[in-house]
Order: sequence, then structure tokens, then C-alpha cells
Amino acid sequence: MFNSLRTKVFLAVVLILAVVTGVVMFFTNRDVEQALVAAENRSASNVLHLLEVNVEGRYRTLLTDKIRVVRERKASLETLSNLAFSTFGYFKSMEDQGMMADGEAKFRATEWLGDLEQDKTHTIFVFNKGGTILASTDPERIGEDINGITDIKGRNLVTASFAEAGPYGSANFTYSAQGAGGAPDRFALVSPLPNWGWMVAVQAEIIDVQRQVDMAMRDIVKALAQTLPDIQVVKTGFVFVFKGSGELIVPPPAHAGPLSKATSIADVDPQLLTTLKAAADNGDASSIRVRLPGDDQGLMETYVAYFKPLDWFMVSTAPVQEISQPAEQLIHHLALIFAAVLAVCLILAWTYATAIARPLARLTAYAKDLPKQDFTQPAPDSTPIDDMPRRYRDEVGRLAEAFTFMDDSLRENIHDLMETTAAKERIQSELTIARDIQIGLLPKIFPPFPDRREMDLHATLVSAKEVGGDLFDYFFLDDRQLVFAVGDVADKGVPAALFMAITKTLLKVAAEKTPEPAAILERVNDDLSVDNPNAMFVTLFIGILDVQTGELAYANGGHNKPILIRQDETAWIEGASGPACGVMDGIPYKPLSTTLKPGDAVLVYTDGVTEAMSPDNAVFGDNHLLQIARDLESKPTMETVKAVMAAVQVHADGANQSDDITMLCLRWNGPLEPKKTPDQANA
Repeated sequence: MFNSLRTKVFLAVVLILAVVTGVVMFFTNRDVEQALVAAENRSASNVLHLLEVNVEGRYRTLLTDKIRVVRERKASLETLSNLAFSTFGYFKSMEDQGMMADGEAKFRATEWLGDLEQDKTHTIFVFNKGGTILASTDPERIGEDINGITDIKGRNLVTASFAEAGPYGSANFTYSAQGAGGAPDRFALVSPLPNWGWMVAVQAEIIDVQRQVDMAMRDIVKALAQTLPDIQVVKTGFVFVFKGSGELIVPPPAHAGPLSKATSIADVDPQLLTTLKAAADNGDASSIRVRLPGDDQGLMETYVAYFKPLDWFMVSTAPVQEISQPAEQLIHHLALIFAAVLAVCLILAWTYATAIARPLARLTAYAKDLPKQDFTQPAPDSTPIDDMPRRYRDEVGRLAEAFTFMDDSLRENIHDLMETTAAKERIQSELTIARDIQIGLLPKIFPPFPDRREMDLHATLVSAKEVGGDLFDYFFLDDRQLVFAVGDVADKGVPAALFMAITKTLLKVAAEKTPEPAAILERVNDDLSVDNPNAMFVTLFIGILDVQTGELAYANGGHNKPILIRQDETAWIEGASGPACGVMDGIPYKPLSTTLKPGDAVLVYTDGVTEAMSPDNAVFGDNHLLQIARDLESKPTMETVKAVMAAVQVHADGANQSDDITMLCLRWNGPLEPKKTPDQANA
């Protein structure tokens, strides 16, 4: 089933659509969820910013009112201070004018201060450098030691008053009536009476100012408590406010769990308090995800803003699930749309795949039927796919055209192949006949002269092709003179074989007319040079051995140097008579000669031996051949030739033979003893 193109196309479409659907839904879900979270982040930031602006506005109003009240109190302090200062100045002037004694003026001044109608919010008292109250509108404070009172800066009130009020004319101080460590609840305007060394202090309570501030703060909290529940964050989200200590200013609604009933976050979840405070960044709302204690809504997307003047943290939080719910609904709708599109696409894909597979099935059936046809016969008038190139104007039609072209080409090629094979077989047959004829021209019976014990001769020829250009021959001119020759035509194949046959014929004719090797070469050269348009030539070695004396007359026409195999003296037979035959007529050749000892042998060969190539293109070489000849000094000629041929084959190691190989080995055993007469035999 899965080997069907239709199925593969169908599955490919399914896979592509599934991957595209998955990728689109994944990125859509991610991007939409990120967009929703970003939108909620902006919304929460806006809510917290508006809340912060509201609180800041109310706080500024509170500060303005507080400053106004303080200024009013300071004005009243200055008024009372001026009154006391002028009155005490009056009594001092009476003393200076002599109208009152020194003690009487001070007494009258303190008496006046004690009789002054007391204000519930203000107290006037006079104290000396010793810190003792000398006079006061509050009789209970006369004689009180105020050295234990320090201002909010930690300074002694008496010392600071004489240090600051003396040089500057007045000074303001805020302090606690309970002394050091108490909450500041008094502030005073202190002025000096330099002539008497006293300080006049007008004191007012600030607890009523703080009371007004606290009342305003309660109004702010009340307003927030009425406003925050109306702020809708998604569906079930909410806003609450707490102090840096964890105290809940405006607690969450009832569905927020334990936090809605707690007075401090630290009492419910100290870690949550730390996390929320860490999320605030200089008043800018930042988002974190937390799990509220006892809340079954899961993770909450939480935004925290910090209002530093009041040490308030304003929190907006909503369930993550509610924020991402629109994204999930969108993905659900997209999934339904993709499912519908996928179903339609699959139907279309199956239909289209079937339409593609149907003509391919026809082509498959046609291809399977091709082996059954006889391609040696002409093509039929019509085939099952003739209409497909016209019907299908796409790759299927072109494939059908290719099948038709292949059918025609196969028939044409098979016809050509049959003709070529027949011609090749005919040529091969002719070459085989030519080889048989060539082999028939060469001596092939060994030993060639079994009744001639004074000599031993063996030769072989292995052509590189069906026919070759190497030759060898041997024959007796008379009872004593043995002619032997080895030649190598400078070519291979049929032309070389024909040239070799001509050379062999001319050689034998010349030897019968002129029993001198050099003269034989001259005649053969002259005859080959005539009518030789292709400038073919042949190297020749010709020797004539006198089997009675061992005298060897020879001539070398451009051929490889033969080897004289002699016990412990094997060496090359040096000397060259002239160039190869057939190059130019009229060339004289130099006669050469040597004398063989009984047991000596002469090995004549062609360059197919020394130039035999190994698989790595190394040649057999002259020195290698000479060494093998030395190892065969006492061997019969047949064994010598076979041993050299075996060494060449080992060296070639299966490489193709590049040239014809020819060897002739002649050993002279010595002269025959003369036949004894009957009288000699009886003696």
C-alpha cells in the first residue's frame, strides 16, 4: 500500500498540512497569549497608575492641609510670643526707669504670665539656663526641670534653645512631652530675654494636627475600599493595597481566600510578602506570577506598584487561565477551521493523486510488457500509450513520449547490434583463420630435428592480439649449416602479421641464395624498402651455426641483444650490424661472428619480454632477464623458454599483454663423433 504513488502523495499532503497546522497553531497560541498578557500588563499598569495618581492626589491634599494647620499654629505661636516678649519688655523698661525694683519687675512679669488666661492648645513658660521653669500659664509646671526633654534631632531642649534662639532671635523645636524616646507631640517657639538671661517658650500640641492627618488617611482608605472592588480585572481578578510591613490597607475580596480575612500578609504567607515587595520597582508596575494562599485558581498574573511616601504597595492580580482563555478559544476555533480545510484538502489530494497514478499505472503495465516483445521485428502500428502524449500535456505525457522513443530506440539499437555482432563474428572468424595461417607459417614441432644430437632448439610466440608481428624460423642450408632467425615488426595486428609473412618468405629466399647473415639482411632490407608506403620496418637477428665446429656467424639489424648462456660466463652477445630492415634500401650490414663451446646456448627474444609491464607500470627489464638466464645455464632449451615465460607472467601479475612475446633458444652440444668402420668396431 505504501509503495503506491497515490498513497505517498496523499500522505505527503497530510503530513504537510499537519505540520503547517501545528506550526500555525503553536505560534498563534504563543503570540496571542503573549499579546493578551501584554495587554493585561498595560491594563494593570494603567489601573495601578490611576490608583497611584488618586492616592497621590489625596495625599497631596492631606499634606497641604497639614501644612496649612501648622502654619496657622506657628502664626499663633508668634502672636503669643510677641505678646509675652512685649509684656516682659514693659516690666523690664519699668525696672530700667527706676519705677520698679529689679526683683519686683521679675515678680510682676511672672505674676502676669501666671494670671494670663490659659489656652487649651497653647502654653507659655519661661525657663532659665538651668532648665527650670520660672513661670508658666500652667501653674503645675512652675519649678519643672526640663533638662530631660530632647527635640526630634536628639538635642537637649535647654541647650539648643540658648544656642540657636540667642544668636538668631528665635528658634522652633519639635519634641515629646514624655521626654526622650516618646512620640513627638509638641512644638515650641523659643525667644530670648537677654537682659534677664531667660527664654520665653510658646508651646502648642501637635496631636490635634496628627489627628486631622489620621482622619484624612482614614478617608483615603475608605474611598479606596469603596472604589477598588468596582475595578474589574479580567473576570475574577482584583486589586488590593498593603503596607511595607505587610499590613493590609485595602484587603482582597472574599473569593481571594485567607488574604481577604487577614490583617497582614506576613501572618498568612511571609514568602508572598517578600515576593510582592521585590516585584515593585520604584513605583513602576512589573509583572510576576504567584500562587495566592488557599486560592484554587492556580497561578495569578500579578502586577505590583509602590507608593513610597506612604510605604504602600498596590497590587493588581488575575488568574493566568482567565488571561489566556481567549487564546485557547481562538486556537479551538482555528483547530475546527483547519480540520475542515484538512478534510477538503485530503479529498482533493486523494482525487488528484488518483488522477496522477492512473496514467502511471498504464505506463507501468506497458513497461512490464516490454520484455515480452520481439524487438527484432518492426514496431507495431499502435501501442496502449500512443494517446497519452496528446492527452497529458505534462510530465506524464513527456514520460509516455520517452517510453515510445525508448521502444523505437531499442528496436533500432538491437537491429544495429545484431548487424554489428554479425560483422564482429565475421571479423573474429577471419582473424582466427589468419592466426591459424600465421601459426601455420611458423615451425611448431619440437624438438625440430630429433636425429641431430649435436644441437637442441626450442621456440615460442605469444601474440598480444589475435595475430601479431613477431616471427621466428630455423632450417638447415646443408648438412652442417643451421639458419635461425627472430624478428619483430614495428606494429601489431593484421598489418604486422602480413608484413611478418612477407619478411619470413624473403628471409628464406635470401638465405638460400646467400648463406651469409649480413648479406641476407641486405637483401631482405632492399626488398622490404621497395613499395613500402606505410614505412613499416622489422628488427631481425639472423644466425648461421656450423654444427660441426660451433662457429656462429650472425647479423643484428636493430634487434635486442641475444644472451649467450655459458657455464659461469652468461653474458650479452654484443654487436650491431645495422638498422632495422625496411627503413631504407642500399644499407650495408656488418657481419659478426663468435664461437660456441659445447653446452653453450643462445637465447634470442623480442622486446615483448623485457618490456612486459606489471600492474604498477614497472618493466620486466634487461637485467632481470639476464639474471634468469644465469640461473638456467644447465637447463634444456624447452625448460629455459618456459622458465623465462613463467617469470614474465609472474611479473605481469594479470596485467594486459602490451606486445608480442617471442623467444628462441638454441644449445650446441658439440660435434658428432664420426661413425666407426667394422674393423674399428672389432679392434
